[in-house]
Amino acid sequence: MGKVMDLIIKNGFVVSSERIIEADIAIGDGVIQEIDSGLSTKVAAKIVDASGKYILPGVIDVHAHFHDEPPYVDDLQALSRTAAFGGTTTILPFLFVKKGQGVVDNLKKAIDNGQRSSFLDFGFHPCMFDTKNQLHEIPDAIRLGV
Repeated sequence: MGKVMDLIIKNGFVVSSERIIEADIAIGDGVIQEIDSGLSTKVAAKIVDASGKYILPGVIDVHAHFHDEPPYVDDLQALSRTAAFGGTTTILPFLFVKKGQGVVDNLKKAIDNGQRSSFLDFGFHPCMFDTKNQLHEIPDAIRLGV
């Protein structure tokens, strides 16, 4: 590792799908470059001491709720901000599609809103309340990333 890294996280408990190890993480160009013990801090623009802390991969919350109509005060921006503070990197909130509404129309609006306001990666779980008139939209919803 001769290249200067943007960040080295030292002495943390690195959690993977296979194990937990005490190690350092070198990050350069927004990507993990190396995970190993005793990485040199001489090649880092910034160093974070994570002693005694767990370092998790990006956490995905596949069961999130928000509702931007009264009496609720949540919106996607607030939900994503709160989730980010908890270590979540991706949220998949429910998108309630009421009777008489179109799944694709609601999804397009939600995606546009998310692109403008979410701090995280996101997707949606459409919940259809008028399935008789909404089921035919499932293939188009899938093409939009559901």
